[in-house]
Amino acid sequence: LPSSTKGTINLTVSPTNASLFTVSAGTLGHQGSYWIIGGLSDTNTTTGLKEYGYVRITSVVNGYTATATVIKALKVATAQSLWAEGALSAVRGYPTAVALQGNRLWFARTDFEPQKEWASRVFDYEQFALDTEADDDGLNLALSSNESNEIQWLAAGKSLLAGTFGSVFVTNSGGNDAITPDNAIASEEIGYGAEKRLVKKVGNFLYYVQRFGRKLRELFYNWELDTYKALDRTILAPHILGDGVVDLDVQTNPETILYCVLTSGTLATCTREIDQEVTAWATQTTSGTYTSVAVIPSQTAAYDEAWVIVERWVNGNRRKYVEYFETMEVPSRQDQCLYLHSALTYDAYQKSSQSATTISLSASSGSVTVTSSSAYFVGAHINRTLRAINAAGTTIGEGTITATASTTSMTLSITTTFTALSYTGGTWGISIRSVSGMDHLEGKTIGLLTDGNTDSLTRTIGGGAVTLTTLAFVVHAGLSYTQKLQTLRKEPPRPQGTAQGKWQRYNTIAFKVNRSTQNFEYGPDADNLDDINLAITPTVTTLYTGILPPQGGGIAMRGGYQRGAQLYIQNTQPLPIELLSVMGTLE
Repeated sequence: LPSSTKGTINLTVSPTNASLFTVSAGTLGHQGSYWIIGGLSDTNTTTGLKEYGYVRITSVVNGYTATATVIKALKVATAQSLWAEGALSAVRGYPTAVALQGNRLWFARTDFEPQKEWASRVFDYEQFALDTEADDDGLNLALSSNESNEIQWLAAGKSLLAGTFGSVFVTNSGGNDAITPDNAIASEEIGYGAEKRLVKKVGNFLYYVQRFGRKLRELFYNWELDTYKALDRTILAPHILGDGVVDLDVQTNPETILYCVLTSGTLATCTREIDQEVTAWATQTTSGTYTSVAVIPSQTAAYDEAWVIVERWVNGNRRKYVEYFETMEVPSRQDQCLYLHSALTYDAYQKSSQSATTISLSASSGSVTVTSSSAYFVGAHINRTLRAINAAGTTIGEGTITATASTTSMTLSITTTFTALSYTGGTWGISIRSVSGMDHLEGKTIGLLTDGNTDSLTRTIGGGAVTLTTLAFVVHAGLSYTQKLQTLRKEPPRPQGTAQGKWQRYNTIAFKVNRSTQNFEYGPDADNLDDINLAITPTVTTLYTGILPPQGGGIAMRGGYQRGAQLYIQNTQPLPIELLSVMGTLE
């Protein structure tokens, strides 16, 4: 019973022993909820159609009395048997899935109605009313299902897709027309249920984690069959997702990679190139556990950054860190390579760039005086090296600091003749002996990459600092990891038929690589590995592009015969290895 048709009114339920309203306690109860009361009332001046009157409850006195504000005038202020409670409130729950599709805002699944979808009016995302009887009216749809299928997620496309615990539903008009209250249908299309929120779109393909989290489905529309299909992209690696996926995101640049955070705390990544029919899975571990992932466009480079939350045990304490992966593209300068976890970088050239300090030399060789445009030099710089580089990172002048006269003047004993007498910030730097600021890895054994080469993989952080083996200009310090690759068993074509189960071994092997370290190991399995450097003369520390070994035939391969020859490659260095192909002779 409303006390009035407009303004602030009282609502009374009859009989008074009927407990309809929920008083605010642990939650807001019915405070803030919307209610339709009575039939069609005022006529809309724009559309000429009658609309339902409704109110918003501002406070609840008890189970049968509440105060409300009239949002749209009620029909009459008399007892009404025609009333309805709004779908969204603290009592009935709020939606857990949302999408924008067909110029409507869609919500789905509340605690009270887990199989419902609600759509706003067209281009009016805050209005969900159903009372104008127009084509752009709001929508209220229940999934057409014989089972209880709680909606897990919504995804927009040509049609609205709703992943439920039991299957995937498609909401559309049943044809090519826009969705209206008269033609909207939500029908079941795919019989593979979904996990909550774990869905990502790549081009025209939708990827979602199947119920229980152990399979990744690729959902797309098949024009030939005029229906949707959901292929299992883990079918060739059913073990890869372990006991399930807890988080998912996708990187589309420079490569399309799906990042799956597993219950075990590891990452499973799927590199997907649809046009080339490539699906490649890998697992990534760290000294700790991954708990979440999110991909965002980089603000400093042309690639998508994959950010993760990582739990690490540091000095007996559990810490949570927010970290991100660098681009997989190998940088043009080797000293910029960063293949360590939870790493920090010191860059002497970047330091001079940030301070915008220019240096001038009195001469290009011998013992010279160097002056700086701003205060830069300190006494600790004595016996360190000053180096100038070009855009490619090549040294174009170097010397040892022998004395500092002031913060803007010092003496340099030149060991490599300088090509100029003046250098701007970013083209010169002073070497360091140690790095600090590593408190986040206190007590951890770390790897050090100095000027593009491995310094050590067994240093321990103490007091937040670590000493270098040699002076260096660019230092990367972080947790090292091992890159591993194991090929499938070889099955060459044979006139006699299949080679499966036959005894085989690689006699010699060769590798075609691109900008890769030459300091990796190879063998038939993890227990029988050889260092490829031992087979190459002379040993080269710069990144290499071409065929290894560069001269002669292949490299001898140890190991005996096995049923189907395999190749195992391992790289413990914090440097890249991009393997383009493997060539070998098979016995």
